[in-house]
Amino acid sequence: MALIIEPLFTASPEFVTQRLTIKAYVRSDLSELRAVNEDPEVTQYLPYPTWQTPEDAEAWHARLEKRAAAREGMQFAVRVQPSNELIGTVLLFGFGMEHEVAEVGYVIGRAHWGKGYVVEAMQPLIDFAFDRMGCHRLGAKLDTRNRGSARVLEKLGFTYEGTAREDWFKDSVRSGTAFYGLLRNEWQPTKRERR
Repeated sequence: MALIIEPLFTASPEFVTQRLTIKAYVRSDLSELRAVNEDPEVTQYLPYPTWQTPEDAEAWHARLEKRAAAREGMQFAVRVQPSNELIGTVLLFGFGMEHEVAEVGYVIGRAHWGKGYVVEAMQPLIDFAFDRMGCHRLGAKLDTRNRGSARVLEKLGFTYEGTAREDWFKDSVRSGTAFYGLLRNEWQPTKRERR
């Protein structure tokens, strides 16, 4: 059996949770995302620089379009209800078709940290990856200094699997990458607890 990614790109899935609407990112979301990605505290652990110009935002958008066109990943805009304010994004990417694996990622504006929004936004995306796409495993990697992101993954049931020491160099700082994983059979109990 192999990973089935087409439902992700052809069905344009939309997820609605108690507080959030999660929809496929579209170009018109870009201007609202500037408030998130222009904040150096938000982007300090991300694999792209803090946006400082409209061109930075356009370059990020172009990478997303290229990734989606190649069926290598899909980004979703996260909006809080009822205000419909765009507060961040979540994504599925890094598909390993033969091995039924994918990676997850997320970013949220600093004003919304500590409210459980990332966990809430990721839950239906993880459901989709396991139930509709046939993933066996989801992975995540993060800067070892990013304890907030590690807590998110732990709340979602991911297991810490190890660290690549000093493999990352950004903004003149060398740090490591922590690796996390979640298997389909580990997610089922988590889903039942939420219902």
